[in-house]
Amino acid sequence: MLQTRARFARPRSVLDVGTGTGLLAIAAVKLWRCRALATDIDPLAVAATRRNAHLNAVAPWIASAVGAGLAHPRLNGQRFDLITANILAWPLIAMAGDVAAHLEPGGHV
Repeated sequence: MLQTRARFARPRSVLDVGTGTGLLAIAAVKLWRCRALATDIDPLAVAATRRNAHLNAVAPWIASAVGAGLAHPRLNGQRFDLITANILAWPLIAMAGDVAAHLEPGGHV
């Protein structure tokens, strides 16, 4: 999906919700050299994201935070050109309004 998106757009800011190991945030940064924020409800996942960002030489481009969905204070007022979320459908559906509120006009999820 990210490679397909890369043919049509170049986001400046990416949010990876439920980042897990940081894979999608890392891939976005490697494709576009953009800033990314990676969040997860699990502190161990956020630690893994930081470690993997370092191992993939993209740590300066990726900020990470522990938070449920889009409830972290770092997200207040922020909007993103691209939001990724590799999470279950029902939590994603429940977050749809919050996701839309953080999406730049013309952005993609």
